[in-house]
Amino acid sequence: MARKVLKQLAAHGCENLTDHIDRDSFSALPFYDGGFGDVYHGKLFSGLQVAVKVPRVSLRILEENPDYLTDVAREIHSWKKCDHPNVLHFLGLAEFRGQIGMVAPWMENGSLPRYLEKAFDADRCKLCTQICEGVAYLHEIGIVHGDLKGENVLISSKGVAVVADFGGSLLKNRSLKIVPPERGLCFSIRWAAPELLGGDQEGVNTKESDIYALGMVCTSIR
Repeated sequence: MARKVLKQLAAHGCENLTDHIDRDSFSALPFYDGGFGDVYHGKLFSGLQVAVKVPRVSLRILEENPDYLTDVAREIHSWKKCDHPNVLHFLGLAEFRGQIGMVAPWMENGSLPRYLEKAFDADRCKLCTQICEGVAYLHEIGIVHGDLKGENVLISSKGVAVVADFGGSLLKNRSLKIVPPERGLCFSIRWAAPELLGGDQEGVNTKESDIYALGMVCTSIR
């Protein structure tokens, strides 16, 4: 089923990297197990190290709802067109272990919290500026991140912060059936704006809620 859905997404402009994945370079277990998907580390046949994120999306929902496919393809394509040094580059999609994976360059310094634990001389102010610039760019092109937190900011080999994991937010925002984490929330409470926790805007991510989360990320950089 994954191959069939991927073929449909490719028809909408999403690059299919299935034949470029060096499957032997990936470990059996994910490098990171998140609430909405698993991340695997490996390589393309070209030698480029990549991360493959496999969201927990119901493929049947995608297959049976053409409108969802069209919307998801359009928004993933908008991610692919993102061109900013502080936004993670999207390479394409691939069939990966029976599911659809989103492929992006591997960031060897890992997440922001992990990087700060070992990079004592890192320019904290510069990191904050880079993250702000990445979020500002996403907002300028009409993308709401929806799950901004320290773990969703990655650090390149050159120590540059890049905003990541908004691809999963794109999928969540299209009302797809996704297996939720145990707590059943589509965001992380620590980083969530108050309006997401109750009232008319409960659970609805906006640029404003992104800004609140951005402030929480910046205050965590010490």
